[in-house]
Amino acid sequence: MRDADIDADGDAPDDHTRVPALRFRTSTQDADTDEDEESASDSELANEFDGLELLRAGSLADKVVAYERSTSGNAAVVSRDARTMLEELEEAKRNPTVAAFLRMGETGDAGKRRRRHRRRATGKSKPMNEANELISDATILYARGAYADAVIKLHAAIVKAPNASEPYEQLALVYEEMEDLEKALDCYSIATVLKRGVDPSMWYRMATLAVNVNKKEYALHCLARAARSDPRNYENKMDQATLYSELGDTKKAIEQLEWVLRDDLPPLDGAILRDATVFLAKLYYGAESREKAEYALERLLERHPQHVDATVVNILIELKIEFRKYSEVLDIVKKAHATIVEHMDNGELPLDISVKLGQCQLYEGQIEDGLRRVDELLAHQVTEFDDLFFDCGNTLMDVGLALKAEEVFRPLLSLEAYDNVELWQRIERCIEQSQGLFAVIEFYDSMHDKHPSDVFIAVSLADALSRCDDDLESLSRARSLVSNLDDVEVQKYGISLRVTALQRKLLSDEELTVIIPSALKLLDDLMDQRSQRKLQRVGQANDTYVDDNVRISDNDVFATIISGAEIAIRLGRHDDAAKIVTNALSFSAGSVLTREQTATLRYLKSLVSYQAGDLQEASANCRSVLEVFPASVTVWNMLMQMAVDYPRALSVGTSKLAKRLVANSVDNTVRARLVPLMASGYVHTWNKKWSIAMHDFLTALTLAPNDHEVTLAAAISLLHMATRNSNEQQRHALALRAIVLLERTADLNSAHPQEGLYNLARGLHHLGWSHLARRLYERCLEAPVTEVEGDGAAVDLKREAAYNLSLIYRKSNAHGLARDILRKYMTV
Repeated sequence: MRDADIDADGDAPDDHTRVPALRFRTSTQDADTDEDEESASDSELANEFDGLELLRAGSLADKVVAYERSTSGNAAVVSRDARTMLEELEEAKRNPTVAAFLRMGETGDAGKRRRRHRRRATGKSKPMNEANELISDATILYARGAYADAVIKLHAAIVKAPNASEPYEQLALVYEEMEDLEKALDCYSIATVLKRGVDPSMWYRMATLAVNVNKKEYALHCLARAARSDPRNYENKMDQATLYSELGDTKKAIEQLEWVLRDDLPPLDGAILRDATVFLAKLYYGAESREKAEYALERLLERHPQHVDATVVNILIELKIEFRKYSEVLDIVKKAHATIVEHMDNGELPLDISVKLGQCQLYEGQIEDGLRRVDELLAHQVTEFDDLFFDCGNTLMDVGLALKAEEVFRPLLSLEAYDNVELWQRIERCIEQSQGLFAVIEFYDSMHDKHPSDVFIAVSLADALSRCDDDLESLSRARSLVSNLDDVEVQKYGISLRVTALQRKLLSDEELTVIIPSALKLLDDLMDQRSQRKLQRVGQANDTYVDDNVRISDNDVFATIISGAEIAIRLGRHDDAAKIVTNALSFSAGSVLTREQTATLRYLKSLVSYQAGDLQEASANCRSVLEVFPASVTVWNMLMQMAVDYPRALSVGTSKLAKRLVANSVDNTVRARLVPLMASGYVHTWNKKWSIAMHDFLTALTLAPNDHEVTLAAAISLLHMATRNSNEQQRHALALRAIVLLERTADLNSAHPQEGLYNLARGLHHLGWSHLARRLYERCLEAPVTEVEGDGAAVDLKREAAYNLSLIYRKSNAHGLARDILRKYMTV
């Protein structure tokens, strides 16, 4: 609380560093107060109101909240069962004193003002004089620290003057010093119904006490009552918003903050304006109104830039990055730069904002600027900025800078919270992309030394070693690692299928053969048990039948079935493979299998159908798999390979599927969006729908601007559109953009210069600019031949370049040059 920390006299307490003095009145004050309070009494109060009985009952705050809920229905979300609270209220209201207390509290100050003009007593009553003497004695006892005796005196004063508020206020102070905050709150509650014209500071004090004893709904009641007399207290509204938020009533919390930020109110203090805006943005975000969260922060930046600090900018940047609005982040930092650095000792942006700015620069293709900010992060300790290291590494992976991403990820391995499977896999992908298989083996070797008993690391190392087909020592080591795995740990990691695949790969054909009949036998048993369960439901099962609760969806069971089917496919036993897959798919009805398990079986069925020559069935199963795994490159490649012999594999159905998958992947990660986009582009290229293909490839280019394959695909789609566009101006624009992307592809694929030269020459040749293509073809013939990573096969494009160059010569009637080129490069 803010103003709630002010006591009834308007002074701020020092958190028990001093004893707050009890308020002692002069005789004049006594007379005025006594006359006011006596004028407010009537026969009902005299007969029904007993403050000491209320104090003995206790929990007055709960009763007030329940009473408000029963009469208005507008109370905040309750922290316990509402029915129970209302039942307790009905029972309490049978007590006349409690009922009077609730009715008096409901009338509030307005009811007290209506009694103000009644005729006042001309003299001070004897009970009131006695009560004042008791209060004076209590004050002395309180000052001496004799709190228990002071309570006795004040109870006696309440008996003498039951309808006076002063004894209850003093008693509340004593209970506060005794740290009995609930009783103190009850005393204040009684005082507010007896006292005319309650000062807002008392309500704020009560709100603070209510929060301290975890009665947040009553704290809201107190703040609302304070707001009647103090309507322009913006911090009151913010405190109400905080309490509503903690109680789960986000809507009312937002209403309070929207009131604070209204345009028709006087200018706010900068700190309040900033805090209210940030709080409102967080509530909007939590309520999934993310556009409103953006708008609230942008409004502060536009209208009150002098009050914007690094926190506001940081939150707004995070929202923009989440929505992939990277260019807008650059504009935001530019606008707020001067205001932010003004409050920094070194005159520079805070590191978190600087790094996030660098991430956006990387996404926008400003590689040098982005990498400079990444290097700034690497100069700091990872323990202080671990989240920035992780986010920055992901960004570098997204834009294709795998080597730099590995450099950023590596320091996180020293932190226990990050030294896990997720980070290991990210580093593995980075290393494989930038350095190759042997570097991956070296990485997992070091991790195996660090975590010798970790199953995932052992499996990953065995997987990498198993790809060294010609290295017998590596294969032997991989077999040793796989044979010593702990099955329980394998199940915990959920890598049963991966382990099974490794076992199939590393075992000989003779060793694998025994798995097929065991998989068939397992399926027969499962099908028999399924039949028995159906009979059991109708009371017709065998007497000896006992359900062993083994299901095909269990990881171990499913892994065994998949293993049998894959081995049958590998050994060419297509009938056995088809039988295993068909029987297993019979369990897909009734949600026995998960969607992922069903898709895995359908992938195997597509392989069986493909090898059996049933391309229609194979393509249909591939499409079903892609519905579940849209980012599966293997399945997309299989579908496109089928199209060579079966063009309908990429027909209208696949085009519609590709469109749907692209639309469904909008909110996914970059990797999950990139594969469907590229696949959709290829499918629509196959079907000669050039404009759709171009749109998909260019969208993919925005996600992976530094991937040379994506850049090449986008360039080719632009070339097709340039040669088919009838508008000369648009045709030239498309052609120019295509050439720029081809040059960009050559720069990104600098490890294979011949390929980059050939693609650029072929693009110019396709556009009819033969005079430009000729020089590039000649350079391509002189370029060194490179090898493809992994299999080491040479990629030599000299024959293609020579043939295309001969076509240019022939078109120019230089037949002699054409023959020389063909004789030199095309002779077998």
